[in-house]
Amino acid sequence: MIRCTRAACQPPPSRSAKWPSRKREVAPPSSLVGKWPAWLTLCVVGMLYILPQDIATAQNLLVSEYSNERAIEFDSTGANLGVFASHGSFSSGDRFEGMAFDANGYLYTAQGNVPGIVSRFSPTGTYLGTFATTGLSDATDIQFDATGNLYVASFQNNTVHRFSPAGADLGVFASVPSAYNLAFARDGSLYVDSASDNTIHHFSATGVDLGALASAGSTVPAGLAFDVNDNLYVAYRGNNTVRRFSPTGIDLGVFASGLNDPVGIAFDSGGELYVANIVGGNVRRFSPTGADLGNFATGLSLPNGLVFRPSPSAVPEPGNVAALFSVMVSGGLLLRRRHRRC
Repeated sequence: MIRCTRAACQPPPSRSAKWPSRKREVAPPSSLVGKWPAWLTLCVVGMLYILPQDIATAQNLLVSEYSNERAIEFDSTGANLGVFASHGSFSSGDRFEGMAFDANGYLYTAQGNVPGIVSRFSPTGTYLGTFATTGLSDATDIQFDATGNLYVASFQNNTVHRFSPAGADLGVFASVPSAYNLAFARDGSLYVDSASDNTIHHFSATGVDLGALASAGSTVPAGLAFDVNDNLYVAYRGNNTVRRFSPTGIDLGVFASGLNDPVGIAFDSGGELYVANIVGGNVRRFSPTGADLGNFATGLSLPNGLVFRPSPSAVPEPGNVAALFSVMVSGGLLLRRRHRRC
C-alpha cells in the first residue's frame, strides 16, 4: 500500500501561479475608431477610398432636336460632343421630344406625331429598337417611376399611358387633355401639364386625381421639373417664363423670364436650371436663385427635351465592389488572427 506524504499529495500549482495573469489593454473610446469593431472601421475606410467620391459632379446634358430626330450631347462646359442617339429609320414626323434614362443607364425617347413611339438606346447611344407604341398617339414626354414603370404622355389621345420595365402595356394611367409633359414628385405623385387647359394636373401614385395647379394669366405650360426641395418649376410657352410652385401648390411667382418659346427644363446636380428655347435654338442656364447665366448651348434645331446623363461614378463599378469585398474579408482575417494570438 502506497502512502503519500503531505507534500506529495499537494495539488499541482495553478495556471495562474505559474503564469501571471495578463490583462488586455483596451484603448479608451476617445475616438470613433476606438468605439467601432475593427471590421467595421476597415469597411468604412475601404468605402472612402474605393467607392465614388464625386456623385454630385457635373453631368453631360442631352438635348433632343425635334426636327433632326436626334439627341445632341454637351459636356458640363457647354462643348458640343456630337450626336448621342439617332437612327435612320424614323418615318417622317416621328420627332425626338421627351427623354429619360432608366436605372441601368439606358436612354428612352418619345417620338411625337402619329403614331407615338418610344425608342430605346444603350448607355452608349446604340439604337436598340422600339420599346413601346401600343395606345400612343403623338408621344411627347416620358418618365420612370420609382419601380421602373415607364409613363408616356400621349398628346393626341389625351392620356398618360403606362408600361412595365419589360415593355408590357399596363394601360391608361390618367386622362389629361392634350397631355404634354410629366414629372414625379418626391412622394411618387405625378404631375402632368395640359397644353389645352393651361393647368398642371396632379395624380397620386395610384392614379387618383388630386386636382390641378394653375397660374392666372400663364398659358401653354410646356415643361416640368422639380428642384431638390420638391418645388415644381413650369415653363410657359405663352408667357416666355418659368414659374415656381411650392410643394403644397402655392404659386411662388416667376423664376426666370426673357425666354423664347421655352419647353423642356431640367436641373443639374448643382441645382442650376436649364431651359430649352425652341425659337431661339438654344439652351439657357439659371442659377439656383434665378440669376440668368446666359446661353449654355446654341445653334440647335428646335431643341425640345432635356435630360442629364447619369454620372458613371454615381454607381459603384463591379471592380470597386469586388475591391470593397476584399477589404472586408482581409479585415475579418486580420481580426481573427489578432484574437488567436491573444
